[in-house]
Amino acid sequence: MADTEPDKNNSEDTQKLGGNIELSGFSEFDRAEMVVIKKIIGNYVRKFIDMEKGVLDVKVTAKPVHEREKSAKYEIHLLINLEEGKPIAVESTGRNAFMVIDEAFKNAEQMLSSE
Repeated sequence: MADTEPDKNNSEDTQKLGGNIELSGFSEFDRAEMVVIKKIIGNYVRKFIDMEKGVLDVKVTAKPVHEREKSAKYEIHLLINLEEGKPIAVESTGRNAFMVIDEAFKNAEQMLSSE
């Protein structure tokens, strides 16, 4: 039984948005924060699809690091799998989760534009 619990917790912490977006590690955010996070991510993924670069799926992972009493740093890992070419991987860290997510997607957008 103990072997199945981590998988269960991991799957509970993974959310799907649409058919091609996967979020994990976002369980610590409240409902209002998740509305904003999903909006940011959804808008960027829509842009990426409109760029017609063959985006298959997007995986976003959030990790709190250096937690303190009233402040934490967030580390965001972004992986974009493309139909052709190697995947795009971006990492960003900062204190404001919204800004860190935005920065990661902006960096990925620049990488997609240059291909």
